[in-house]
Amino acid sequence: AVDAAVDAAVDAAVDAAVDAAVDALNGVRGAHFHPTSGERSDEYVCGKLSCAKVEEESNAGSWIDLIPSRLRGLIMLNVLVLLCGTNWVVVKEAGEWDPYVFCSLRFIVAALFFAPVFLRAARNAEVVKGGIEIGIYTATGYLLQAEGLLTTDASRASFLSTFTVLVVPFLAGLSGRGVKPITWASAFAALVGVGLLEQSGSAPSIGDLWSAVSAMFFGVQMFRTEHYARTLGKDSGFDLMGVILATTAVITTGAALATHSGSFQMDQLGSVPWGQVFYCGLLTTDVVLLMEVFALQDVSSVEASIIYTLEPVVGACFACLLLNERIGGLGILGACIILTSCMVTQLLGAESETEVKAE
Repeated sequence: AVDAAVDAAVDAAVDAAVDAAVDALNGVRGAHFHPTSGERSDEYVCGKLSCAKVEEESNAGSWIDLIPSRLRGLIMLNVLVLLCGTNWVVVKEAGEWDPYVFCSLRFIVAALFFAPVFLRAARNAEVVKGGIEIGIYTATGYLLQAEGLLTTDASRASFLSTFTVLVVPFLAGLSGRGVKPITWASAFAALVGVGLLEQSGSAPSIGDLWSAVSAMFFGVQMFRTEHYARTLGKDSGFDLMGVILATTAVITTGAALATHSGSFQMDQLGSVPWGQVFYCGLLTTDVVLLMEVFALQDVSSVEASIIYTLEPVVGACFACLLLNERIGGLGILGACIILTSCMVTQLLGAESETEVKAE
């Protein structure tokens, strides 16, 4: 009886915390999105770490409703891309201190923000299973990204990250949906673009390889996130993110401990770039994920994919301005080819809603 009462009290507290957070976000956004409504739908748009159902425009009385829902979503996605673009510069600079410890601290901060959600999600075996799987891909991608940025330019790494867009259609093909000829052509064009990009800026390095492999893991992560969003339903979105972030924090912390083997001393905590840790943990991770959840309800998958393709351009611009990195003529041509191939893949190579539903 005591255990049952404790469980009931914990459930009530967690639900109240989640409800309060969602109500606060709804008050800003002026919509009626609720992760525990139990509603399910096949109409999902998936982003970096989350999927959302496209909602009809709300008639709520908030001042934000004066802005058309589509325009509101587009503004949020562009702000999101701007934040993600700064992430390349911040991780590049902070990673030079210690990439593994930085990743660990970043995701510990991010996971703590979702701690109330994780406590509730831990009671759903399917959500835990999906979150752990996606968390493994996410952690591996971020660790490889941080390792790659030690020896490659942030601008080059940002363009190599667009391989994520090409990986997802290939995974769909391996799952039995087929790969369209335009996807093969786009992949070949992207490889040509990478070849040109390698001829510009700093000399090719192992960091370029780690950056490309990192993008592939993020592609797997996006593909599996979409799968679990469709199978678990919209009501599991926040819970799934809580488990993903917790898993990522555990794995990155394990990697930090394994690479240091006790050599990291407590007095080194004074040199931790805490500003960058909280910036990446709260802004470019938590805030970006929350913005993504709401923005993807008001825009189409085509619009979202085009906006996301701008992230490497923004990242390269920040790298040029803040890190004094430069890309030569061949590099610019290669970057344009990569961006074009990714955009073509999204616009012409993406499967239709009918194909997805027939799966």
